[in-house]
Amino acid sequence: MRIALVAAFSFSYCLFAVACISTGPTAGSIEAGKYSAIMVTSDLAVGTNRVSFGLVGMEGNPIQADAVNVKSVYFPPEQQNGIIKEEVTAQFVQWPPYDGSKGVFVTELYFDVKGPATVKDPGLWGIEISALTDDGTRIEARSALTVNEFSKTPGIGDMAPSSITPTLLDVGELARITSDLEPDPDLYQVSIAEAIGDDKAAVIVFSTPAFCVSATCGPQLDIVKNIKNAYPDIHVIHVEAFQDPHLIKEGVISLEPVYTMEEWGLITEPWTFIVDVDGRVRAKFEQFVTEDEIRIALEEVLS
Repeated sequence: MRIALVAAFSFSYCLFAVACISTGPTAGSIEAGKYSAIMVTSDLAVGTNRVSFGLVGMEGNPIQADAVNVKSVYFPPEQQNGIIKEEVTAQFVQWPPYDGSKGVFVTELYFDVKGPATVKDPGLWGIEISALTDDGTRIEARSALTVNEFSKTPGIGDMAPSSITPTLLDVGELARITSDLEPDPDLYQVSIAEAIGDDKAAVIVFSTPAFCVSATCGPQLDIVKNIKNAYPDIHVIHVEAFQDPHLIKEGVISLEPVYTMEEWGLITEPWTFIVDVDGRVRAKFEQFVTEDEIRIALEEVLS
């Protein structure tokens, strides 16, 4: 398995990402225009989903607005006309370095039926986006979506996999289990299996600060460290996405994912999961998530 770096969206990589908006057939009414929507979320399933995307112009320039209007549209098999299912607002969320140069639009969408857009199962979902940019320009963009019946990663309400992740005690030095240049030892004291069997809530982040294309893995880990300090009665765990990070110093880069990534169905990073005291996934975030979003989700679990 390899990490699919395309979904680690960064506006500096937007031209590369534009070519990878969808992986299946596209309905006639979903077509390229002057603006493009770049899907950051790669794992969509029936139910409520956190959906994030970027917007770019024809030259690959990022489109910025405080918020955009999003319509989810379902195209039944063999039908050209879509059915509008939901209309919501997506807010712009800045990514590090928080200077306005990077960011995505984030919202929640509910999909009531699968739409994998395959030959055997041709149902298709899409989103239609409209907005007024900061300079007063009216934009419209569309993107096809692949919505599976079940999530490829642990779904909301599912039991978290009892992964036996290495701890500091197991390996003796942090450099063997994290590429973080300033690691917090507290994030490597217990395995995932130990954490979810301990009657405590847990925040688990999968990231690789040394190899993250979007340059958000390090900042994401810093946010999780803040969460650890603010919530001393929960477990907070960092899982390095790649094996043998200590070999970086020797000039050896394997980029071989750790087995836990496969156990959790992860092909992108970073990912952040919130697990309740019963060991069930209560929230999950693909790619960068703000500290406020984590706190809100965590407070719901702890209340």
